[in-house]
Amino acid sequence: SHGVRWNGDSLAEDYQTLAEMLAAAGYDPAAFVALPTMLDRGGLGPGFDTWVQRGDASGFSLPGPDVVRQAEQWLENLDGDRPILLWAHLFEAHSPYPVGPYARQEFHEAGYDGPLAEGASTELFYALGEEIPLTQREQLAVRALYDQQVVDLDRYVGELLDLLSRHLMDRARLIVLTADHGQSLGEHKAVGHGFLLWQTVLQVPLIIGGDAVDKSGVRAASPVSLLDLKPTILEAAGIDAEETTGGRALWPVLAGGRLPSRSLFAEARALADNVQHDPNDAKSLAVFDGSSKLIWRPDGYRFHDLSLDPHETAGQQEAVTADHRGMIEMAERFS
Repeated sequence: SHGVRWNGDSLAEDYQTLAEMLAAAGYDPAAFVALPTMLDRGGLGPGFDTWVQRGDASGFSLPGPDVVRQAEQWLENLDGDRPILLWAHLFEAHSPYPVGPYARQEFHEAGYDGPLAEGASTELFYALGEEIPLTQREQLAVRALYDQQVVDLDRYVGELLDLLSRHLMDRARLIVLTADHGQSLGEHKAVGHGFLLWQTVLQVPLIIGGDAVDKSGVRAASPVSLLDLKPTILEAAGIDAEETTGGRALWPVLAGGRLPSRSLFAEARALADNVQHDPNDAKSLAVFDGSSKLIWRPDGYRFHDLSLDPHETAGQQEAVTADHRGMIEMAERFS
């Protein structure tokens, strides 16, 4: 419905973004992103009154402290009582992975002095399993580098929350923390995320807080989707959330209730010259129905019961039930 199926696509011209809808309702929207191309090339810039389009010396990405500092400067200069939409995007969990104090201590305790001892550039990261054998030591090393970035991200998120508390005096109605994808760090002999449909890539954090949310804490009993964020945020702003993306507002879940079950869908696409030799490679689809997951490709399919096999280590199920046939038909229709 919005026209974006991979990083080379742009939003359909008639698609109204969350920022545009909130701006029309009187909000002051600002975006401070570590990867500026998301705003211009990706088409997410419209609707934001303030957004930064500069990266580091290579023009690629901004480090987290710079994103936080830009958000702080904007908050300090807010004028009036207009409600705001602030999007702060952090990139550290993505490659490349420099060495920090946490990772260096992990390397010291493990006696690690391998090829990742001084960090991993994006090229070095994706060489794992290819030019560099993906041994158990390398898997532990790349996880330490990744965890280092998570430690740093946690600090930056804390700084952002402190800024909101200080400038909005705890009046932030809705605060959302999420990610667009996970990262495979050697699981299933794969690294990265681009053309994979493993849970290590598809399952992402989603934490929703703010004064509009019950502070007792609720964990959703069934899967939700990033599609649900737009209608959830719009309803919090008192805006009609009816749209065509298939998302639904999560307020019943946030109140401790449930929503009717539904199928969820994921897609992996790759260019013809960049196809990984993996069961989850290019032109593959995933369909979820409860805890059942179907991975479908033109040359075959397999199922996983995530309630019994959350790490997807079991082989393909041989028996195809009536429910499975429905999932196969859905995948073939989407393909």
